[in-house]
Amino acid sequence: MSLRILDAGRLARVPMTGIRGHWTGGGHKANAKDLQHYNVLTEGDGAIQYGVDIALNRTNPATGRLFDGYAAHTLNNNTNNIGQTMCGMLGAREAPWHPGTQPLTLVQWNRFVMATADLAEVFKIPVTRKTILFHAEVQPTLGIAQRGKWDVVRLPFDESVRGAHAIGDKWRDEVLSALRGNGPSEPLPVREPLPAGFEGGTAITMARPHLNFRRGPGVIHERIGDGLPPGVTLTVFEAQSDWLKVRTPNGHDGWVHGGYVQMIDTAPAEGAGSVPDPIHTQFAAVRSFLDQVEANLPADRDTLSRMLRNMASDLETYS
Repeated sequence: MSLRILDAGRLARVPMTGIRGHWTGGGHKANAKDLQHYNVLTEGDGAIQYGVDIALNRTNPATGRLFDGYAAHTLNNNTNNIGQTMCGMLGAREAPWHPGTQPLTLVQWNRFVMATADLAEVFKIPVTRKTILFHAEVQPTLGIAQRGKWDVVRLPFDESVRGAHAIGDKWRDEVLSALRGNGPSEPLPVREPLPAGFEGGTAITMARPHLNFRRGPGVIHERIGDGLPPGVTLTVFEAQSDWLKVRTPNGHDGWVHGGYVQMIDTAPAEGAGSVPDPIHTQFAAVRSFLDQVEANLPADRDTLSRMLRNMASDLETYS
């Protein structure tokens, strides 16, 4: 098996059912304490470190308990679960929010995502809210009480995504993308200002391999289906912050992030109608003038009338 960034030789091939994500609450470099509490660590510059052997986080058949020295990363939820962490967030404060002196970095996050994809593939762990989740999601999702852990509910490098489940969904979405052969996504791009008349206008999807199609304006809302491939034309109805309410060619309504679509047409202004070619307008004026001349011709005007009409026809032919 060809892994993305992890060393296959450092991963014990034992049954594992889940991954628990964390931050250490310390510096960007893994210290001795960090290495004792987690299995796989991603430092601030993206470097990977290996702590406790994953094999210790399974039940010892001789005792019916975890092996001595296991990675104690999640209260009452360590058995058969890998402890994966990002090093950082020293001095961080939840409220009022402050990222501390060693905030998580984008390169660190991206490497963390790729490492999760490797772990999920090696240990055949499905990517769901109940199998791969951050520490802050454990209590509300699994009902296992924790001691006020809030990692990870904020991302210092991307303030557009907040909350345990929202960030957890972002992590899982990017892991799935990596498993499909794509690198993790960057923070959501900024949506360009919408032009006047965008309601009823047309946009085209740009994201690869697909654009998440959601039931509401934000990553906290459930995804609809498998997403939209690039090149799908959408009718745009509404905008809320960076999110657009759209309709697909099949008539399905949902929301997409506006940074991943491009407006290609806007609805016509009310009552605007069509605007004729200026050249045709000029020919129409010439014909009207010739009609007036013809009306004032003497009795022998039939011949001249035919000549004028032939001239008008020739002008239209060359237009």
